[in-house]
Amino acid sequence: QDARLAATAIKGFGAEIVVCTAEHGHAVSLLEALGDSSAKRYLLRVGLHLAAAPWPEFGPIWFGHTNSKVALLAAGTGDVVASSMVPVGLAETAITLQLKHAQAAAALLEAYVTGGSKQGQVVAAIQLQPMEEGPVPATISPSWDEDRVDRF
Repeated sequence: QDARLAATAIKGFGAEIVVCTAEHGHAVSLLEALGDSSAKRYLLRVGLHLAAAPWPEFGPIWFGHTNSKVALLAAGTGDVVASSMVPVGLAETAITLQLKHAQAAAALLEAYVTGGSKQGQVVAAIQLQPMEEGPVPATISPSWDEDRVDRF
């Protein structure tokens, strides 16, 4: 019902573009509730989606990745229309990486909508299913060193 209410508001506003974050559980139902409206619909996807991880920033930090992807996907098809990479530092936290993701997503969306430079255009489509790179711990292990505990 919330999706229908939001869709009614979006249609009433006359939005030309609707962007949802892929992490939001109701994004798909909202986009479906919009039906055949004239609004262009997109999903923003950031980080690495792991089934047991609490947020998409967890994976790139936990697995020690040097970069994390931000992608703008066409709703419905999942085709990547634009993407960029943000650096993941050694002392990165979920909050700092989330800020980098937000800044990159805003710049990417602006570039795409205004027809500006789409730095880092993707050649291959991003996987929409959660990607597993190994087990995600539920608690801190006593065997971990201090750096690993801090990253958790």
